[in-house]
Amino acid sequence: MNLRESASEWVQIVRGEFIEMPCLRLTRAQVMRLWGFDESMCSMVLNLLLEQRFLDVTADGCYVRGGAVAMSGSSSAEKSVVLGFGPEAPADMTAQTR
Repeated sequence: MNLRESASEWVQIVRGEFIEMPCLRLTRAQVMRLWGFDESMCSMVLNLLLEQRFLDVTADGCYVRGGAVAMSGSSSAEKSVVLGFGPEAPADMTAQTR
């Protein structure tokens, strides 16, 4: 399987997660850690999802479902699910809602 075919499979997996959690909001670094992507695969998957207009990028660099940026009338913290990556992460790395 070549890189493009593999990326297409990952696109379906990532798409599924954003469908299951419509308010999911991830940085590029979080995407890489969550799915174990290297820089090349991460770029390919995110670019495909952006080209398909399935994802958008917020002003602060987070990837969200397409249309979520335009719909946000209130603060992004009220509408997003933040996965526990980074210094504020809970010890068990479970998802939390802010």
